[in-house]
Amino acid sequence: MSPTGTLRLFFALWPEESLQRSLATAVREALGQDPPGQPMPVRNLHVTLAFLGSVPEERVQALRAAAAPAARAAAPPLTLEFRQLRFWRRAQLVCASPAPCAGADSLAQSLRQCLHAAGFSPDEKPFRPHVTLARRAELAPARSEFAPVTWSFSAFALVRSRTEPTGSVYSVLDSWTLCGQ
Repeated sequence: MSPTGTLRLFFALWPEESLQRSLATAVREALGQDPPGQPMPVRNLHVTLAFLGSVPEERVQALRAAAAPAARAAAPPLTLEFRQLRFWRRAQLVCASPAPCAGADSLAQSLRQCLHAAGFSPDEKPFRPHVTLARRAELAPARSEFAPVTWSFSAFALVRSRTEPTGSVYSVLDSWTLCGQ
């Protein structure tokens, strides 16, 4: 049990390690050895579908149950093609943005509706699929495009975030296969 009795949680499209590496490699080739900001660890690269923040540990089982209907409604595979770098000045982030994907948008919306129906309060910011590549960036990257990288998903995950002295550590707690029923 955590000291506060809560877990910091979010739902995400969580790529296989090889896909995480392929995106990191394509971005590194485009930006060179001096990327802006503090690079995210490759093992942390993902697309957040719904951020929940602190959830009481006793509610995690209800959270898992709430996610199941969204998985049943989404048809696999969800495919995201990344080729654009974005700089979000206010948040000081460098992100990879995919081409529009109606399936990902629909999954995020369905998941948020299921969470609300179960009494959870996910972050209400509009869903903008992206992969955070660097934090604390003060300048935009020199290039805005990189060689296309395709991520394909047949599931989504419930992820725990812990802050350690070395940075954030993400752990997949559970996953749901997309069924498309």
